[in-house]
Amino acid sequence: MIEPRCAFDADAKPDEAVELDCDGQTVTIDPQDFEPDDLPDGSDLFSVYLAE
Repeated sequence: MIEPRCAFDADAKPDEAVELDCDGQTVTIDPQDFEPDDLPDGSDLFSVYLAE
């Protein structure tokens, strides 16, 4: 199973900065000043575990 660890405002506009709340840590993604190296590790964004 893959579950997101982050939540964001559903009304966020795609051309403006977006703040993600990832288990209490705020991550800001700004499309006007985007650097791929600024993104957190995938394990910070998603939880992965086995399920039956």
